[in-house]
This record gives sequence, structure tokens and C-alpha cells, in this order.
Amino acid sequence: MNASAAYGLFRVQRVRIMAVVLCLLLLTPLISGCWDVRYLDRIGVVFAIGVDDDPTGKHKLLLSVQVVLPQNVSGGSSRGSSAQGPAVITFRESADTMFEGLRHMGTMTSRRLYFSHTQLFVIGDAIARQGFWPLLDFVDRNPEVRTNIQMLVARGTRAEQLLKTTTLMEPIPVQQIHSMVETTQKSWPQSYKVTAQELIRDAVDDMKQSTMPSILLVGNKSSGNDSKNVEKIKPDVIPKLSTMAIFRSGELIGYLNQQQSLGLGWIMNKVNDTIVKVPCFDNDKSQGEVTIEIQSAVTKLSVRRSKKSAYPEIMISVKTKGIISEITCRDLNVIDETTFELFQAKGEKKITAEIEAAIKQIQGVFHTDTFGWSTVIYKGMPQTWKKLKPRWDDEFVHIPHQLKVDVKIGGTGLRGKSIVK
Repeated sequence: MNASAAYGLFRVQRVRIMAVVLCLLLLTPLISGCWDVRYLDRIGVVFAIGVDDDPTGKHKLLLSVQVVLPQNVSGGSSRGSSAQGPAVITFRESADTMFEGLRHMGTMTSRRLYFSHTQLFVIGDAIARQGFWPLLDFVDRNPEVRTNIQMLVARGTRAEQLLKTTTLMEPIPVQQIHSMVETTQKSWPQSYKVTAQELIRDAVDDMKQSTMPSILLVGNKSSGNDSKNVEKIKPDVIPKLSTMAIFRSGELIGYLNQQQSLGLGWIMNKVNDTIVKVPCFDNDKSQGEVTIEIQSAVTKLSVRRSKKSAYPEIMISVKTKGIISEITCRDLNVIDETTFELFQAKGEKKITAEIEAAIKQIQGVFHTDTFGWSTVIYKGMPQTWKKLKPRWDDEFVHIPHQLKVDVKIGGTGLRGKSIVK
């Protein structure tokens, strides 16, 4: 290629590059904005959704939403209302579907309801017994609603009543309830966090049955919707987390007691930090007790062929580590190695009792696979699972299990010998 031809080719390439740059510059004004922009002063941020049955019977659902009022929330406020007014407002609407009811709420507010920051979805007991799957279809399809929102069952009260209850520790009631769930799981896991995404996965997989934490109102429920409730050192009514609710095919069938709920937490590997309280001598609590603080715990589920049954056997392994955090019995020498071994055995016995209580209730009474044993068998023994799957609801009650709990106590805190004499 001679020099003149090379120069001509260079000019052509330069013109092409300049044309591309010019086109990009011309398109810049068109793509600089957001097509789905939402101005903050034109939206109402929904922090919680509540669903009950319609008491009038005219519609299937009674929907409630808690919307934050940013103009009334000050950074230093620690109560449910300020000098300007309450920090939140609730709207309610009866409808036959979720989407219909939420759209009808537009007739009561000057702002468009915005669900991207929704933290809580509360289902009333009555509607939970009818089935929650239809309610989550809206959540799963709507791109504006995040599926990591926490799910709760309103026990002994209505979701509407819960969302109208003022709280003392947080200006926005939903934030207090949201934090309560996470705090409880970390310190006393009789209930643990369950998200909409997990429940949707249960519905799609159709293997593991669902569970949710429940919440109730303690005190005079009618006083909750009153700013005076948070002006007292002891409020008239407060929300309190209860035990886990058990479902079959999306329908609520019952609640666990505290021991059973703690056992479920162990099986589901939801225990991070908790306490195990055991008697100092035999089973006599009157002579004092030792409190073991569990600081780490790991639960593993596996499956093997049973030597005594035609069904596969579920293996449950629980390993924990902790320290002795409190002693109320007299003259107990916890420095002695044999004492450690004694209370390790007692701790193992206590945890075993909780787990066995959960299995007895869920497998023997509720007949619903909340544990996810079906998934364990499917992964570990797929051929066996093919035979069990068609009649799993009936076969589940016959599945044997073997439980092994290991408690290791690594210390006694800042003191060795107890001061109790």
C-alpha cells in the first residue's frame, strides 16, 4: 500500500470515529434521566402490610398498611409520636384481592403508596388458617415489593390491631417489631426470622412445609392506638413475640409451645446464642440451677438406611460450645473437670428433650414436614425419595430419627468458684 492510500484509509477511519462520538453526544440528553423516577414528596413509603379476614363478610380480605410520615419523624425522637403528630398512619380497605385493595387505598391518600421499603407482612390468624399462598402471589409478581420482607402471624389479635399499636422504643412501630424478631433469634430462638422468599420457595418446591413466627399483644389492646400508651414507663399494651406457627399446604394448623418451638429452632439450625438452664442436683430446682450460655451451635441433618425400619433414618447432629454464666446452687466446685462433664451431660439432656418435644408434636400430631426431611432424603437417597414422594404426607409420620447432641463447656466466665454458700 502506497503512502497516499494509507493516508486516505486513515481519514476514513477518523471520520467514522468522529461520527460515533457525535451520535453518543446527541443521545446523552435522552438517557440522562430515570424513566421510573419517584419524587419523595409524592410517594407514601409503606413499612408494613397487614391482612385479615373482612369482618363484614362482604369481601374476602381486610388490608391494612402502615405508612411512615417523614415530616413527623425527628432524628432524636424515641417515641411513637412527636409534637407534630404520629410518626405513621395506617390505611385499611376491604377487597377480594391484595392488588385491588391496595389500589383502592389511593382514594384515601394524596401520595402513591410505595412498597420497595416494606419490612413486615403480618397475617391475621383467621386468614392464615384459610391459606397464605394467594397473598404471596402478589408479592412474588410485583417487582416493587422485595421478597426479603419478614413474615408474622398475628396470634390472638388481628393484623390491623397490631399495626395500629404505638411502641415506646422506636418511633415507627414496624421498626421495633422488625428488630424484635432478629434480636430474639440471636438470644432466645423460640421464634426466628422467616421471609416471604422462603415461603415462596416452600410453595414452589412443594416438599418442605412452612412455618412462621407469631406475635401477640400483651395488655389492653384497645389502648394501643393512643399516643398516651407511649407516655408511660409501663405502656398499657406492648407487642410480644410468641412461638412458631405451623402450616400445611399454606394453611395454619397450630402453634408450638415454648419447649417445642425451641426444639424446632435447634433442628432448623437457627440457634446462634441462647441459654440452657439445668438443675444443680438431679432434677431438684429448689437446690439451685446452673445456666449455660450457648455461644455457638451447628445442626446438621443427614440420612442413612435404617437397620430397624424399612424407612430411611434421619440423623440429627447438634454440636454446641458455651460457658457457665450463672450458678445459684451452694458449694458447687465448677473448677473440677468432673463438674464440667456433669453439666455438659445435663445440657445435652435438656437440648435433647426440647428437640424430641418438637419432633413429637410436628411429626406425631401435626403430621407436617416442617423440618425439611423430604429435602434431606431427596439429596441423600434420591431413589428412595421417588418411592416416598407420592404419599409423603402419610409416610412422613413413620420416618425414624437418631439424635446426637454434643455440649462443650469452655469456661465459667470471670469467676471460678461460686460465691453462693
